[in-house]
Amino acid sequence: MNSILYNFINHKKINGTLFYCFEYYCFLRDNGIELNYIIVDISDKDLAYVKEIFKDKYTFNHEYLNDIIPIRKRTQLHKLKIKNLITLDTRSIEMNKPFVSNSNIFPYSASGDTSTIKLDFYGWYSFQKPWKYKTRVKLYKEMHKTFPRVDNKIFFSSYSARYINLQSQIGYKFEDVIEKDSDVAVDNLFSKISKVVYYGTMIDTNNRLVVEAYIHGIDFELYNPYEDSVKERNELIKSGRGDELFLTMDDLLIQDFIKSINENS
Repeated sequence: MNSILYNFINHKKINGTLFYCFEYYCFLRDNGIELNYIIVDISDKDLAYVKEIFKDKYTFNHEYLNDIIPIRKRTQLHKLKIKNLITLDTRSIEMNKPFVSNSNIFPYSASGDTSTIKLDFYGWYSFQKPWKYKTRVKLYKEMHKTFPRVDNKIFFSSYSARYINLQSQIGYKFEDVIEKDSDVAVDNLFSKISKVVYYGTMIDTNNRLVVEAYIHGIDFELYNPYEDSVKERNELIKSGRGDELFLTMDDLLIQDFIKSINENS
């Protein structure tokens, strides 16, 4: 068995890693690789909700949803006999490594401080170190749905969005703004907005919103920037190199994972 593994966050149900993992899963499936998507600590209710979000957000073969495996107890991971495993955030491998120790693990460092986990990590930014292999975590552009514009709201995102006074800090009216909510996804979000505003309050390790705005041709404004993924990706897009943020078969992590599958089949 080959797998993508993600540990669900009950206090932050809708987050970037959930989507990154699904995109890597679909990318590999679309390119003929047999694997499943394991989500640890997710309830039946949340799993049903997540599947509906995927169907709203993406164009993909809905049969792939049948190979999403919910795990309630980590000890169940032993029984799956996973040969090759991708994780795209540090937390997921920290919490589950003892139960997948016999797998060939391909871990991406999202938060750094991986020195206590005896694995060779992939990463890109200096604040994700220590990592051994330099590569980005990327988006699967081709599966993103595009929508006709039906409204001109502003989508506001920040780690501290609820505590920032938008009118005094930026000058937008509250009735014109949709705020990011980590527990609720906005249906057809990109049909309802004409601008994304991001306000930096701390380092954002693998921000995908700036790339999604690029995919949908939506303006992106950055306030109070940090030296992090938001600033770096925004600058890359503005320089005309945004396509470097999209998954291809040349990606190092993808190549290494497929090589391991071929060698251990």
